[in-house]
Amino acid sequence: MALAAIVIYRKGLGTTFFFDEWEFVMDRQPWRWDILLTPYNGHLSLVPVLVFKALFATVGLGPYWVYRVVLIGFHLLCVGLVFAYARRRVGNAPAVCAAALVLFLGTAWHDLLVPFQIGFLGSVAGGVAMLIALDRRTLGGDVVAALGLAVSLSSSSIGIAFALAAFVEVLWLPGRWPRVWLAAVPFALYCAWYIDYRNSPQSIRAAVGPLEPALRANLPQLGSYMTSAAATAFGALVGLGSNWGEVLLVAAAAIVLVRLAGRGPLSPRLVALLVAILAYWGLLAAFRAQIVAPGESRYVYGGVVLILLVVLELAAGRRLGVEGLVLVACLVAFSAVGNYAVLRSGSLSLQDSATHIRAELGALEVAGRSVDPNYVPDQARTQGVRAGPYLAVVRAHGSPADSPAEIALQADPVRVEADGVLEHALGVTVRPAASASTAAPPVQLVSVGGGTVGRRGGCLVLRPGGPGAFVELVLPPGGALVSPQGRSPVAYSLRHFAAAYALPLGTVTRTSSIRVGRARTALTWYLRLQASQSVEACAAGGGRA
Repeated sequence: MALAAIVIYRKGLGTTFFFDEWEFVMDRQPWRWDILLTPYNGHLSLVPVLVFKALFATVGLGPYWVYRVVLIGFHLLCVGLVFAYARRRVGNAPAVCAAALVLFLGTAWHDLLVPFQIGFLGSVAGGVAMLIALDRRTLGGDVVAALGLAVSLSSSSIGIAFALAAFVEVLWLPGRWPRVWLAAVPFALYCAWYIDYRNSPQSIRAAVGPLEPALRANLPQLGSYMTSAAATAFGALVGLGSNWGEVLLVAAAAIVLVRLAGRGPLSPRLVALLVAILAYWGLLAAFRAQIVAPGESRYVYGGVVLILLVVLELAAGRRLGVEGLVLVACLVAFSAVGNYAVLRSGSLSLQDSATHIRAELGALEVAGRSVDPNYVPDQARTQGVRAGPYLAVVRAHGSPADSPAEIALQADPVRVEADGVLEHALGVTVRPAASASTAAPPVQLVSVGGGTVGRRGGCLVLRPGGPGAFVELVLPPGGALVSPQGRSPVAYSLRHFAAAYALPLGTVTRTSSIRVGRARTALTWYLRLQASQSVEACAAGGGRA
């Protein structure tokens, strides 16, 4: 566990709030019942919302590593519960191997690196805890089982699969009716929540669209989708990918069918777990097939844990010899190596996304309150976070973004994106203007290419020597007056953080003023003019902003 925690923590370095998490950051701030209970993509997310809100109030938004440590804690809790479940059935050493297969499950990198996934891990932890408590068959155990199921259902919809397992097991056993409450009470509360919030903007209807068309589209591919999802989980279990997972799936299905056709009595737990795993992949196929691929990383974790629980139930009471333990230990090591490659790939993807997000939001904070409150700096990576609410949250809980000094250390493509946010946030205005006076304050030259530059008073005059000629200058505080000396358009570009320019922002064909809106602190902007004919650049507004 210590080794896995270190590896996962290091793979998460350099990440920040990712996609779904921004909904919690932006929309779950007030302490109200509707904030706690409003579904997210159809899930009851009470547990993750409470965890995030507690972190908002205690550490704020700056130290994202704290959120990741909490996620790692949830993961280790799941692993510990799998070990506790396994040791009662197969003994200590095989239980360590079973738990280690979950511990190093890098194929489920989304669940190991994105703190938002505490919802899925909370459902798994609550469900496995429920199964362990059911083994006791005492009143105290039933109370713990009910609480575990309640946690599972209130973390994500994965809890539905564990609820079905609880019903099947309790109703299968003799003297079942006095115990059915442990499943019925948490599930009845979940159903009451669903009925109350079924028309919420974040309900399952909103997440998947009208249910009838979605089901009509998804049900014909139910079998193929479930098979693909199962193959991905089996492949992740051994670190070989879904192609080998298909072979393992066929072998596992044959073993289960032989056991079901055998003469011995079926274990209520085995039947319950088979129902749970079919429900898990079946619900995923019915409600998500048109949205996500069956091999989606975030859905691997729950499938692998349920597969292991079925295997453990089939192997209950059997003991491995030394040779068997060595073979299983080699499988675990092989699986860990294969899964690490996927974990590393997912980590690089998140780190790259986070680098852009932090720089863009840092640029937004530099712009300050002058920005349009409805401006969205990154629709794809931050789920449409708007400037006004974001800046309000930052004032309350601190900033997850890069400082200007940190943005300046990023690769130039990232700094170009930060400049793009600044330009859109502050606004670049281009307006027709009168010719400048030769007494205008001097314009500072930065560089010239493809021609020569002369001065006329305080103004710069570019005389192109061929196509692609340009002049770069420091944009005066009051803006620049650009005067083309012919009929050809003059292309202009701006930069602040970056060393290179993005594509030209536009062109001017007559004398125009170019200026950038005021930020909360003074910024140095650089203006590049590219022309095929002579162009003059002067300071506008007498040098005053």
